[in-house]
Amino acid sequence: MRVCLILVLCCVLLVLCSVSSKLAVTTPPERSLWSMPFTLKKAYDVVVVGAGHAGVEAALASVRRGASTLLVTRKEEDLGVLACNPSIGGIGKGHLAREIDALGGAMGRLADRSGTSFKVLNLSRGIAVQGPRAQMDRSLYRHNTVDFLRSQKDLAVVFQPVQSLLVTQGIDRKKCSGLLLEDGQKICANSVVITTGTFLNGKIFVGSETFPAGRSGDGSSSALAQSIQSLGLLMGRLKTGTPPRIDLKSIDTEGLSMQWQDDSPEPFSFLSLNNTPLKDKLPTKSASLPTPITHTTPETHQIVKQNLFHSAEFGGLKDYALARGPRYCPSIEAKVVRFPTRSAHQIWLEREGFSSNVVYPNGISTSLPKHVQLEILHSIPGLRNAVMLQPGYAVEYDYVDPRQLCPTLELIDVQGLYLAGQINGTTGYEEAAAQGLVAGANAAVPSEPFTLDRKESYIGVLIDDLIQRGATEPYRMFTSRAENRLHLRADNADMRLTQKAIDSGLLPLDDGASLVRRDAVSALATKVKDLRDALKVISLSPQDWEARVEGVRLSKNGKSRSAEQILTLPEVRVLQLIPILEEAGFAVDVTNSRLLNLLEAEVKYGVHIERNERHQVRAEKERHLSLDKVEFSQIPQLSKEEVEKLRCFQPKSVFEASRIEGMTQAGLVALHIAARSKAAHRRQAANKYLRQSS
Repeated sequence: MRVCLILVLCCVLLVLCSVSSKLAVTTPPERSLWSMPFTLKKAYDVVVVGAGHAGVEAALASVRRGASTLLVTRKEEDLGVLACNPSIGGIGKGHLAREIDALGGAMGRLADRSGTSFKVLNLSRGIAVQGPRAQMDRSLYRHNTVDFLRSQKDLAVVFQPVQSLLVTQGIDRKKCSGLLLEDGQKICANSVVITTGTFLNGKIFVGSETFPAGRSGDGSSSALAQSIQSLGLLMGRLKTGTPPRIDLKSIDTEGLSMQWQDDSPEPFSFLSLNNTPLKDKLPTKSASLPTPITHTTPETHQIVKQNLFHSAEFGGLKDYALARGPRYCPSIEAKVVRFPTRSAHQIWLEREGFSSNVVYPNGISTSLPKHVQLEILHSIPGLRNAVMLQPGYAVEYDYVDPRQLCPTLELIDVQGLYLAGQINGTTGYEEAAAQGLVAGANAAVPSEPFTLDRKESYIGVLIDDLIQRGATEPYRMFTSRAENRLHLRADNADMRLTQKAIDSGLLPLDDGASLVRRDAVSALATKVKDLRDALKVISLSPQDWEARVEGVRLSKNGKSRSAEQILTLPEVRVLQLIPILEEAGFAVDVTNSRLLNLLEAEVKYGVHIERNERHQVRAEKERHLSLDKVEFSQIPQLSKEEVEKLRCFQPKSVFEASRIEGMTQAGLVALHIAARSKAAHRRQAANKYLRQSS
């Protein structure tokens, strides 16, 4: 009897455990925050695939333009994840982040809420090439992204892999009308945006070990990759890599230099710049996380050289060797091979968050075996006893040749299908987010295209470079890629783009934040214009200027100069002219540093911008100038990459050179000048020959 009772009790417990287990699987608490399969609608205006930086901005831009939007990703942990380095911004990249913010995107606000240390790079150089950058708390950034997405009324999120695209053949081209989820559900859509990052047929390499994945701990999107390949698109393979992660407690920072946050941290978002409570939430210098800086050693380089045959990059793995990696973010193996005379390469030990013990050693990306990676770490000052939490690895993935895209990022041959991010051959969070914003905006309202010109934004430069020149290696943004970089500065992104965002519906005025942004930008632009007009009307003699402004030396020709002309002098700062402005009756808020810096930049760069515009007009007229007998290696303004590309392709004219991937606008200007000089020498020689003949 007692035995039977025990058996019955055991059966009851097993049933209860089974029920409890099933409930735990079918109703995960986090997934209930979004539309689940049982509440999923059958159709949306826009479906975005992938929830990294490109996917998040695409979905948000689509919602802002009034489209019902579905964001599809494999799992909730994918939302807004900083998949590689824990930072936002930098030179060129910081410009993109500011432009994304000016167009209503989320990246700037998320960075301001999640930053652990803020710094403006290139402060010793002109403001046009200065770039805001901030270290991120990886966990905080993801949580802030999730909160941001939850606040969107017309946005649904589903966590499930995509099996295939729904594509039909139209009269003149194919039409994408939705997608098929892994569980068999069909989702119809007017437009689909693909932002799959490194997941399309992604494959990870650690030494000789390889396995399908787009990121450590995740799988690979092979089914979706096959669906995209079936469209008959021109595709290729690219690769990137990441360094090992280190336990903070095992690092000895004694003797290492420290990179600290700026004394006055500069946020990314215009809303933070013009809102004291928001700006005050940025970490103070004492509360920020400093970054220790170390370097490789000759011992490090010897270890790398002895183990190159183990590297996926240099070890002879045929498939991996065919894929091109990022030129400007090379692995430690590539650095040692390319720069054999260098005795050290710098490494930034970037902590991944306020409460995180994980450190990202920026500068030693590698695909060497795990035991070799540990040897490398132990050869570096400060890391002699380092504990490796996760090995570095390389990842290879499919991408689509971006020359098959329209300026809206819609595929030319497939109506309703948009691509953004690494699938287009780029690398970096900011480049991906910028494309996502443009793709999402156009997917939402295809009848009202939203495009950006390269003369008005770095986003325009990015997209124009991609669709005109393509990408045979991961594309990274630099200020040198923009011919109008004196105008396309990080400090004036809102003044350049906010009104365009309002006009296109990317900043709907029924949103309080958009109204605040519009009014603040308008007020700032008015103040800059008024003060610049004031500088134009104040005029003094050379003697008076020398007496009033310290450091000014002018020719004594009796000709008066305006205050604007005086401010163009490199040794004069705007603060020196404040007393003169006030004496003339113009009120100036000396505490508004942003206003004064903008005014100074506009005036100092003004004459150079006008000269640059004239040169561009001339260069356009003379774009077919011959490059015959031009020695590319003798032009100091050309980078090593540009010289390599020019020698390889041997363009016959400046125009042909302009279509080569990797050529910067600064390089093209240098080519144009060299070509004009050669043409002038040829004319002189011809004229001399004719004179001698006659």
